[in-house]
Amino acid sequence: MKLIFKCSPNLGRVADNILNQCGEQALVDFVTYMNNRKEIFINIIKPLLIKEPIKAIMVIQQMMDMVIKKEKPDNIQCNNCKIANCCYLNLDIIMSERLVIMEYIKKLGHTLPSFLGKNEWERLNIQADYIKKIPKNKIISDEFAKLPVEYRKCIFLNNDDKCSIYQIRPLRCRAFYVMNYTIKCDKNNPFLNLPFWYSTEAEIMIDALSSFKKNYQFSAIMRDLHER
Repeated sequence: MKLIFKCSPNLGRVADNILNQCGEQALVDFVTYMNNRKEIFINIIKPLLIKEPIKAIMVIQQMMDMVIKKEKPDNIQCNNCKIANCCYLNLDIIMSERLVIMEYIKKLGHTLPSFLGKNEWERLNIQADYIKKIPKNKIISDEFAKLPVEYRKCIFLNNDDKCSIYQIRPLRCRAFYVMNYTIKCDKNNPFLNLPFWYSTEAEIMIDALSSFKKNYQFSAIMRDLHER
């Protein structure tokens, strides 16, 4: 039996594990469950996402935090992170999340350039220009990792390696965890073979959002912010 379905890369990894460890019927059951959960989530959030996208994203952030708190295993070490390795990787955001970020910055009395500062603004331009030149047949995250480490640093990561927009950080940031001691993370080797943990429910939310019209699909954060 050949089962074909579209989903995010992380859900694809979950599906692969289920197939390899539990067999085809378990995979069929998982896909059925995933599609049902996606449909429920879409029915709940779609009206709000169309009418009030900023409010909708903030509601989704709260929903995601709740499911992750419920599912997260005890051996997650990210709360004690001192390295911020994940903040040197390519980050995809829902385009509507940009509205949340810009609204947050505006309430603080800033424009994006004034909030970031000169060095971060220059780095945003470098990242955006690099992303735009990546061929369509290449994987953005793989190509982005080839940038020198000093240029890969997230524009919202401050000098203390703390997130300057943590309260409204993107969904991908909320959903990414390492199941190991973070001391083993390495900015110079971002794809080091560390065990990651993904919340299935959180990934279903992200996957469901990608099914909406263009405004709710994903783009690289540096390209999206730079273009607007």
